Amino acid sequence: MTETRSAEESTSGSQSNTGIDRLLFYVLAVVLGIGLWTVPADDFDLGWQLLGGRWIVEHHELPSQDFINAFNPGWHDYHWLAQIVVFAIYRCGGFAALRLALGILMAYLAKLLVDIVSIVLPGRIRPAHVLSFFGAWLLLSEIAAVRPQMLAVCLLALAVRRLIQPPARFELPYLFGLTVALVNMHVYWIFVPLLFFYYRVMEAAPNAPRRWAGLALLAGAGFASPYAFVSIGNAPPFLFINYALLYDYLHVSNRLRELIMEFKGALAVPIFSWVLVLAYIVVVANSLRRDSIGQSRSDLASGISAVLLSLTAAKFNSLLAVAGLPLLARATSDLEGRLASVMTPAAVKRGGTTVTVGLMLCITWGVARASSCIPFRCSNDGIIEFRFPIDLCARLARSGITPSNGRSFVEIATHFNDGGWCRWAAYEASPSTDIRVTTDGRTQWVPPAFYDQMFDLFDLRGDWQHTLDGWKPDVLIVPRGTPLYVMLLARNAEWTNVYEGNLTGAFVPSGANFKLAP
Repeated sequence: MTETRSAEESTSGSQSNTGIDRLLFYVLAVVLGIGLWTVPADDFDLGWQLLGGRWIVEHHELPSQDFINAFNPGWHDYHWLAQIVVFAIYRCGGFAALRLALGILMAYLAKLLVDIVSIVLPGRIRPAHVLSFFGAWLLLSEIAAVRPQMLAVCLLALAVRRLIQPPARFELPYLFGLTVALVNMHVYWIFVPLLFFYYRVMEAAPNAPRRWAGLALLAGAGFASPYAFVSIGNAPPFLFINYALLYDYLHVSNRLRELIMEFKGALAVPIFSWVLVLAYIVVVANSLRRDSIGQSRSDLASGISAVLLSLTAAKFNSLLAVAGLPLLARATSDLEGRLASVMTPAAVKRGGTTVTVGLMLCITWGVARASSCIPFRCSNDGIIEFRFPIDLCARLARSGITPSNGRSFVEIATHFNDGGWCRWAAYEASPSTDIRVTTDGRTQWVPPAFYDQMFDLFDLRGDWQHTLDGWKPDVLIVPRGTPLYVMLLARNAEWTNVYEGNLTGAFVPSGANFKLAP
């Protein structure tokens, strides 16, 4: 797909604006990124990720046994490197520091998006540059959160920026370093060798063994991990665990797909991103002409793969924003060129002025947003305490509660959304108290049927009584208003209500020698 130059050629007399437009473009990107420090540090998974980071820092080793979940024997903690980074930032300045770090990371990621668009579309800034950037940025901003995924997306953007340029001698070591870092941060590592295949192997002559060797090196980065050789439960060492994880990642419980938004297809989520994905498909499809497909097959393969993954699960919208950006930029430029061909030179020139004014207005809006909640002045603790049973789990850990039913640890039955934060709060309050939760937000290596049992228990569906009798929890933390909560209140001869919070209540077996700490 060749870049259409008509718009640029029609504005050759306006080259004096090139510098100011490009400067404004980069300022816009940075301001929009910084503005995302207003996003609270309250991701559902952040609790167990902070705990993982703290445990690694304190013990100077990576976990192999699961000290969070009551039913998982081992833990393949493939986020460990990102968890150390997240906890180190938290230890320096709490949740406010995490929010500031998110803003800085997103500012740099936005700058990378501008780099990618500028490489694909060289020359002065035109509406195509701005529109393609905003399409990618809006997809990213909707999923921006303090989580390893954002670090992974930033590293992927670095890989894309490198691969859309001519090959360089340092390229393979550079990409290998990015891939190794990603292997120890997020499952997205596999996309670096995939992009290398699209941009280097597909474009090489059939007798280019060095490209295939480079692909093999990147694909083998899954072994560059402390978890390359691990045991899962009583099984022998599993050599290919970082590769098997990819399969497990794509086979999510149907119940989780129904209840967790990011596991649904991009066109099925009730947020603005489905409009963006649909617009991407329409713009790209409109620009595909037989005489241009072969000239950008790498961009085309990368973009189509990202779209298909996004249609499978909205969590891949971030991949579409980065890996699909080169194709989107070309398609948007093609559309702009066709529109410019039927416009007068004066109208095209006015369009350039409009871009400059629009960038300035967007920067103003970004500054206003960023100043609406400044880190270290905007409290995050209240948000966490309201959404999750932080206070309750901290008090449980300090209460001296002891295990029952022959267990060596205290078992707390928790909802999918609450377990990770509960375990973090309990560890923060009393590291020596061995408390474990039944569900904590992690899905890898957990049998899908287990989540069906968990949701059936809280909804009182199916064989929920069998699940409750089998778990035999020492404490039940239940969202208020759920069928299980109502039932436990009614069965006050069997279960004692010991806590009432904003969103949850806590129950212990009647007759238990228990007093909740203040």
